[in-house]
Amino acid sequence: MAIPFDQLPLSQATKEVRGDGSRVFAVFEDPNCPICRVFTKFVEQLDNVTVYRFMFPVISPQSQNLARMAWCSADRAAVWKSMMEGARPRLAESCDTSGLVEILRTGERFQINNTPTVVLASGKRLVGATPPEQFLQELDKGGRLPAGGSSR
Repeated sequence: MAIPFDQLPLSQATKEVRGDGSRVFAVFEDPNCPICRVFTKFVEQLDNVTVYRFMFPVISPQSQNLARMAWCSADRAAVWKSMMEGARPRLAESCDTSGLVEILRTGERFQINNTPTVVLASGKRLVGATPPEQFLQELDKGGRLPAGGSSR
């Protein structure tokens, strides 16, 4: 079931560009998802990628608390990344979490029920533990935005 990449709320994701950023994908992930944490380590080894990470706290109430902590931190990307590496910081800040709500609604809209769920620029969805070789093949095939496409 494809997901139009341009219909993702990319402004609510943390964005990371490595190398020329030519291969583009989004990932919906939960800090309490062991497969997500393994996938994060794998993604850290990739070059020439633009990664949009969506905080998708669906596994447990603890996941929701962690996502709120990261969302309300001064450096969302760094705090989320540390959580995906296993850190459990204690942050007391609170803020407007409507962006997290928008991410969760997007998940409902596109029937994203598992983490990690990857959406390639082509719209192809990869769910769960995709073997690294297969992921790289899919990324090379479907990870480029069409000419004139924008990744905001």
